[in-house]
Amino acid sequence: MKYTKGPWKDEQESNGRIGIVSESEVVAVVNCSQYEGDENYKPTEEEIDNGKLLAAAPELYELLKSIRQLLPELVGLIPVTYYENIRPEYLATRQRMLELFKKIEGDL
Repeated sequence: MKYTKGPWKDEQESNGRIGIVSESEVVAVVNCSQYEGDENYKPTEEEIDNGKLLAAAPELYELLKSIRQLLPELVGLIPVTYYENIRPEYLATRQRMLELFKKIEGDL
């Protein structure tokens, strides 16, 4: 998978928009819905938080990949007879994570 490597950071631009930048380039710009060309516009708390979440994306992805690598090892530590006793929330969370990887990386 190719993407601009992190870390990314969010920067409020002088025109009120929020830029998501890497060391070398602008990766994305958060659409501030009320901006409409107003040079004095201040982003809302939600827009600022969206910028923070987007800026964290590469690190979150790398963390998720590390967790995915650990899953087989962690599951391997559980005795086979225990599988029917695994909490449904664990299995549902694992499934959601695997589906998220499909969304990010495509069907592997």
